[in-house]
Amino acid sequence: MKIFIQKSISILGLFLLITLFSCASKPLNQNQTISFTENQEEIEVKEVIEVIKLPPSPEEIFIQELSDISIGILSKPEEIVKGETFKTPYQIQVLKDNAPLANFGLTIEYPISRNEFTKIDVLTDENGSYIFTPESPNFAANTNITVSPKALNDDETVLNALKEKSVQAEWKVKSDILKSGAILFVWDFDTKNRPTINSNELISELRSRGSNLFGNAPMNEASEIGKDLNKIYKANYEIVKDMYGYLICGTIKFAKDMKLNEETNKYLCSLIAEISSVDMKTGEVIYSQTFTNEVTGTWTESITKCKEELSIMIVDSLLYNL
Repeated sequence: MKIFIQKSISILGLFLLITLFSCASKPLNQNQTISFTENQEEIEVKEVIEVIKLPPSPEEIFIQELSDISIGILSKPEEIVKGETFKTPYQIQVLKDNAPLANFGLTIEYPISRNEFTKIDVLTDENGSYIFTPESPNFAANTNITVSPKALNDDETVLNALKEKSVQAEWKVKSDILKSGAILFVWDFDTKNRPTINSNELISELRSRGSNLFGNAPMNEASEIGKDLNKIYKANYEIVKDMYGYLICGTIKFAKDMKLNEETNKYLCSLIAEISSVDMKTGEVIYSQTFTNEVTGTWTESITKCKEELSIMIVDSLLYNL
């Protein structure tokens, strides 16, 4: 019995020595901590993960390079009539840190029809410049060209950065209506929605722009109002052929009843105009637009001023859309 107890004590001592030796030979990692539970049965290890910083993306590099770049439009052509040639070009210059930047990629967006744009990619010359001379336009338009750095890709952050650096310049090409003239079938209505007379205000406004080639259409009866434009065109074409460039048709009506505002003692005149235009050479309906305008004042003053302002709006639109 004594021998058994001594052997047990010897084995236990040996086990403790081996355990202590193992712990001593395997030191704790500096990034690890040991915590014991109340029963000292669990060991929790916490590791610290070092965050690795990634290199900048191509998009970030591209956007950063744009930060010191500026685009300017030094000159632009004057307004022309469709069919004419631009007499002067658009002169564009790119600077980096206020110095000319050569071989820099640009994208120029410009109109090729009344409702269509195209883009071209170009490079600046040794002076950081690019001279852009568009072809002669056969359409009227009052819009802009846009010049921006050439895009790296279509990433949203890149596109937003391009918008910040983009610049615009006017593109103004008038219709030839002042040269070719027009006949009008545009009826004024009264406050009771009855046709009264062809719009004198509209003809006067057209003539005030520098041409007398405007008048009422020869076939111009109130009974024709609302009929198909093709029929109105044919009836007038039989008389005038293509002596005039355009047939302008439409109505100018009161959009609301004329009522007195008792607080201001003024009337509100609200007008709506439906205007269309036909090319007298082809018979094609090439224009259709709705206009509204409101003016307050006395009965007569509000109506007169509202019609005058509405006529200006219509003529401005015709000049750049026919």
